[in-house]
Amino acid sequence: MAYRVLIIVPEVGLDTREEVVEAASGFEPTILSGVVTRQRVLKEIAEGGHDIVYFGTHGREHVLQMSDGIIEEDLLEHAVRKAGNVRVLFLNACRSAHASAEVYNNSNVTYSIGWPGDVGNQVAKQWAKLFFEALRMAPANVKEVSGIANDAIIKSYRRDSSELPIVLNGRLGLVLAENRRLQDEMKRAGIVRVPTWMVISNILLIVMLLLSLLLLTALH
Repeated sequence: MAYRVLIIVPEVGLDTREEVVEAASGFEPTILSGVVTRQRVLKEIAEGGHDIVYFGTHGREHVLQMSDGIIEEDLLEHAVRKAGNVRVLFLNACRSAHASAEVYNNSNVTYSIGWPGDVGNQVAKQWAKLFFEALRMAPANVKEVSGIANDAIIKSYRRDSSELPIVLNGRLGLVLAENRRLQDEMKRAGIVRVPTWMVISNILLIVMLLLSLLLLTALH
């Protein structure tokens, strides 16, 4: 399987470009490096010419750093949805699992990868290298490839599995889709879930009104 890979590595003070590019060289990647603007990145993704989109940059909840500012997760989601054919979205950045999940939940991307917390430069770079190297040997199994990278990082850097990238795919996607379908059906049917406490309060109010009416009747 010959993946078309897009590697996005803006100059933000991270020493990741050379080794990651080398690891992905077997896929003949398109590389956006140096001064990389938000507009250029979103346009490149939206044009739909890539199966794997990789970001190596700084990040925090819901945003990724580019040369001219940040890309918010909703803009990234829109570009991925417009492309329509992204198989793997790999956000190799601190706290990128938030944006990764948002794009996954609202697009047809098959796999979405992001870090749940902060990650050091060396660990992030090594995980990406291992991922692309293993992907060349097993291109059809992204989940297995991610597991290989995880095992190596756990052994080499003594990391807990909860600190490693979250890979969203497969069964989770079906569950999320079913959940959205049920929510849509409830909206169409006009079904409203009323909290238990509200039901009890209304019953008590009715009882009090009835008692008041009985009392007034007795007094007259």
